[in-house]
This record gives sequence, C-alpha cells and structure tokens, in this order.
Amino acid sequence: MKSIIKLRTLAFFAPFVVVAFCPPPSRAVAVSLQDCPQAVQDTINANRKGGRIDEIDFLAASGIYDVDINLGRGRDLDLVINASGRLLRSVEDIGLARAPRAVKNSIRRLMQGGGRIDDLDLETAGGRVTYRVDIDFPSGPDLEATISEKGLVLKRNRRD
Repeated sequence: MKSIIKLRTLAFFAPFVVVAFCPPPSRAVAVSLQDCPQAVQDTINANRKGGRIDEIDFLAASGIYDVDINLGRGRDLDLVINASGRLLRSVEDIGLARAPRAVKNSIRRLMQGGGRIDDLDLETAGGRVTYRVDIDFPSGPDLEATISEKGLVLKRNRRD
C-alpha cells in the first residue's frame, strides 16, 4: 500500500520537477568563451575586431552561439556561429563614412525631407553583404531600409 502511495505521489509531482529543473529547449543560456567549443572560440577571436565580448548566448535547440561584442564608441558587433565554428552572420554598427559611395548616395536620397540616420549596420550572411539603415524623420513615419553593396534599395519599410 505504501509503495502505491509513493508511486502516485511521484507520478503527480514528476511533471513539476521536470518543468522546474529543465529549461525550455528554445531558451538561450549564457556561456563564457571558455565554455564554447574550440572551433567557436577560434571564430570569435578571428572576428572580434579587437572588441570586448559582452555576452555569449547558446541556443541549445539550434546549436547556435550568439555573440555580442562591444567595439567601443557606441558600436557593437553581433556574431552568429554554429557549433562547428562556421560564421553564419555578422552585424556591425558602422558610421556613414565606412559605407561604400553607392550606399552613401542611396542613404542620402532616402534622408530627403529632413531625415537623420539613427542606426546603420553592415550585415554579412551567406556571403552576401547588405546595409540596414534606420532613418528618423521629424514629422511623419521613420524609415527602415536594406541596401545592397552597389546601392540598390532592396527593401524599405515605414514605421511609426
């Protein structure tokens, strides 16, 4: 009889124990550089551009490492790396001066009407380089745009 009560008690509480002690698989877990596989460490160090690592999150469900790096002067770099050390994507805050001439010209055209650059990112993914810009306007909706290396506006969205 006591074993049946223990078994029922265990069966009742088991789901609560699992939920309490096992994080959801999609949740990111903060890790240190030393906790990463050597291939991931090598990729981080090869791409950190002298910056300081702020945070490394490991997404267990996908085996992805998301690395936030502080480059100084208000600039950040985000690296997305798989468990084998392959750099999948990088997003770097840059100033307009670092953009190619064709990208600068496109941004200047998009700023007509009094817009100012709020954020400009250089994104590299799958061998493709694009520039994402957020432009704030004093009146009217702001603008988010994605621009190719050659200055072609690939996407633009107005937002309030």
